[in-house]
Amino acid sequence: MAAEKYGEWAFLAGVLLALVLGLLQGLGVVAEYAVLSLLLMVLGLVVGSTTVTSKETDSFLIASAALLLVGAAGLSDVLGATVGKILEDALANLRAFVAPAALVVALKAIYRLASTK
Repeated sequence: MAAEKYGEWAFLAGVLLALVLGLLQGLGVVAEYAVLSLLLMVLGLVVGSTTVTSKETDSFLIASAALLLVGAAGLSDVLGATVGKILEDALANLRAFVAPAALVVALKAIYRLASTK
């Protein structure tokens, strides 16, 4: 139960950090820092390993794939320079957070599928 709470807090922290960091990067207040990207990836690993149950795996992976695709859709070109840059940076940070979580959940699902027979 405690691990799930850590995962919930890691999820909230990851999403908020990704969005706020994207806003600050888009406005030019903060440059890109590898440490913050690494923090987002670690938070994603925590979320993927602690919060997603086997019942939620399909929904999580579909939502993760959708989010990763939206980040690659090029929406920032449509919205103008400033808003587009903020959106681009926020989505890049969300990808850095969600991709490790999706990797962990996908590997756990593959393991469950391979070990049931």
